[in-house]
Amino acid sequence: MDIERAERTPQPIVGVHEVVAMNDLSAFFDRALATAAAGLVAQDTEADPARWQTRIVFPVA
Repeated sequence: MDIERAERTPQPIVGVHEVVAMNDLSAFFDRALATAAAGLVAQDTEADPARWQTRIVFPVA
């Protein structure tokens, strides 16, 4: 697994936004990944779920 900094072309996304304390990140990721996956399914996407490009990102200044 590589850590990288990237700039991307704007595109539609499904995501979950919360302000989370560092010691609550594990529970947040469990909740957020399940919620985002359900959001993708609700969009009736035809993408193959086995090939979804998934990233965990943090904003940087």
